Amino acid sequence: DSAMNANEAMSSSMGFIFENFIEPIENELTEDQAMMLAIIGVAFKTIAEKATAYEEMIEGKGENIYRN
Repeated sequence: DSAMNANEAMSSSMGFIFENFIEPIENELTEDQAMMLAIIGVAFKTIAEKATAYEEMIEGKGENIYRN
């Protein structure tokens, strides 16, 4: 959906990945694999938050402190 912001798109995508690929094998993951998935999730969330802030800045919704 083009009306989604980056946070919404990331959340929807990560939900699909979890439900269809991770949850079915969750009990088989090693501790290291589970930790890496958590780190990847945090990284994706950070990227999406920054992308959303950029989108809002471009659309004029954010604070003007980012503009020169």
